Parts: sequence; C-alpha cells; structure tokens
Amino acid sequence: MEAAQQEAKRQNKQVEIEALHTENSTTVATTNGKTLGTYVHSAPIRVKKDGAWAAIDTTLVEEGGVVRPKVSKVEVTLSAGGDTTLARAKTGKGEAAVSAPTALPKPELSGSTATYRSAYGPGIDLVVTVTPTGLRQEIVIPQRPDGKLDLRLPVELPTGVKYGKDASGKPTLPALEGDGKAAPLASALLLDKTAASPDAPPDAGRMSTVAATVEQTGKGSVLRYTPDEAFLADPATTYPVTLLDGRHPVVRRRHARRYLHQQRHLGHRCPQPVHGRAGGGQDQRRGGLA
Repeated sequence: MEAAQQEAKRQNKQVEIEALHTENSTTVATTNGKTLGTYVHSAPIRVKKDGAWAAIDTTLVEEGGVVRPKVSKVEVTLSAGGDTTLARAKTGKGEAAVSAPTALPKPELSGSTATYRSAYGPGIDLVVTVTPTGLRQEIVIPQRPDGKLDLRLPVELPTGVKYGKDASGKPTLPALEGDGKAAPLASALLLDKTAASPDAPPDAGRMSTVAATVEQTGKGSVLRYTPDEAFLADPATTYPVTLLDGRHPVVRRRHARRYLHQQRHLGHRCPQPVHGRAGGGQDQRRGGLA
C-alpha cells in the first residue's frame, strides 16, 4: 500500500491497489501520497478466475456447441441453435433453464446480444442480452398482429424449487440464491418503438404492463405473457413493439422512471424514487417498479 501511495505521488496520478479490489469496487492511492479512494460500481466489473481478478467481458462467443460470455460472474450458456433450451445458468440452488416454445434458429451475435430470428413466429424475434450478473430477454413484435398473442417461456427450476402464490393468489418467484424469500413475479413491460428509444423523453411513446401467469404442464412450469390486444391494435402504437421480460430487474429499472412519469401524468399515485449515493459518488436511483 505504501509503495502505491509513493508511486501515485511521484507520477501525480492515481494508482490502483489490486489487493483491495472487490468485484464491484476499485481502490486507489491518491496523488497526495497519503489517502486512498474507492470507486463503487452498481454492478460487478471483475470476477476471480483461477485466483486472479479478470475484467468482466460479456461479449458472446460460440464454442463447444453453445454460446457463452467471455468472462461473467454468472456461469451462463445460450443456445447455438437447433434446440429449444434458450439459456442455462448455475444458481446457488442448482441449475435453472429458460426455453423457447419451438426449436431455436442459429443466433446472430453482436457484442453481448444474441438475436434468434422468428423464434415466436414469422418476424417475432427473441433477443437475449448477457449482463455482468445474468441475462435479460426481449421479444420484438415487428408489426401489428392480426389477433391475440400468447407468448410462452418454459422454465426449468432447480430441483425442489417451485413457483408459489402470495396471499392474493398472484404468482411469486422463488429465491435462487441463499436464503432469500420468494418475491412477487414482476409484470413485463411493453413499449412501442417511440417509448423504447433511448433518446426519447419520459412522456414519449406508449407503454403498458403485461402480467405474468404461471402454467404447470407435464414438462414443468411455463411463464405466459398475453399483451393487451387494444394496446397492440391502437393506431397510436408505433412498431416494432418490444416486450421486456419482467423477471430481470435491470430491465425494469431502465424504464421505471419513464413509466412513473407517464402514470403521474395520468393522475395515478406512484411510489416516489428512493435516492442514495454509492461510495464512489455515483447517484443510485431505484424506482417503485424495480
């Protein structure tokens, strides 16, 4: 540590102290040669591999008959095409898997994203993005459908883990890590082309929620999403429309602020965001939908 402090003062720039790093924090010696600083990140930026730190790199590559990220905190693999199992991931309670209703095509890979063309019918794509802590799914509907859509995601949970119900009968998601309690199964978000644009103002475009239901079959559990027909048929809805899988909190936080803005504009009462500050000075916000 003293050597790093001396070097930081000599070079007049911060020097990292690797022995003090964690998965989501970086500690440095500052230029005054006396104090230390720590940058805290909201998600892991490195992971221990063979006893040494390796920078997380979620770039997808195909190897060994599957698609996997180069370096990730979660051991996850995606389908390379030709089967129905979309993704497998190891959790604290065993392996979990998410599937598609039919055999998947060979994915198109771009950075951290795999796109399975027409996985849910002609033109309806399944898009999977690997994150530092897991993955998120999107179903892209390119044009106004002729009728009702019934989108299904078969799920294979670890042995002994099952979906449950809360006091009101709504489905709950079991904890897959540690001794955590089951949580309500979050609704998916449905965004039209305008609302999905990262540059769109909070009140632009149209957004809706889609409640998830759980169906038990002879092969296991199936998550079902049935988007509102009126939303999809409304001439004001611009296409493509994207369904963001509500099981992934990172996706919901991405659009929570926009959704809360729209609900308040309509006169609905919504939870106020909670503000906090991480050690590195990064402003952390969590909306009521996260």
